[in-house]
Amino acid sequence: MQITRFRGDTRPDTCTITTVGTQDVANILGCSFMLTVSSVQNPVDTASQLYQIVGVIVDADNGVVEFSPTLSQADRVGYFYYDIQMTDTYGKTHTLTKGAYIYQQDITK
Repeated sequence: MQITRFRGDTRPDTCTITTVGTQDVANILGCSFMLTVSSVQNPVDTASQLYQIVGVIVDADNGVVEFSPTLSQADRVGYFYYDIQMTDTYGKTHTLTKGAYIYQQDITK
C-alpha cells in the first residue's frame, strides 16, 4: 500500500486493521503499533531509518489506529519506504503492511 502526503503535513495516517483473510475489522484492544519510515526499501539494519511513529488506537473495537508525524518528521520531500508492525496481546509481532511513503512538495511554507 502506498502512502502519499505533502511536506509539512502533520495530519495522521489512519489505518483500519482487519482480521487475516477477511475484511472483518479486528478488535485491537491491548495491541501496540509502530510505523517505521526508511530511505531504503529493504534495510539490513536501522541505519537508514528516518523515524518511527507509535500508533494511537482511536477505536479498538473497530480496529482503527492513527500515526501522526511531527513537523520535523514531515519536513521532507522524496520517495521513502515504510512498514507497520503490530504487537498483539501475546507479545507476538506482525508486519501488517509495507510500501512506498511519498512526501510531495507543497506550496505554502
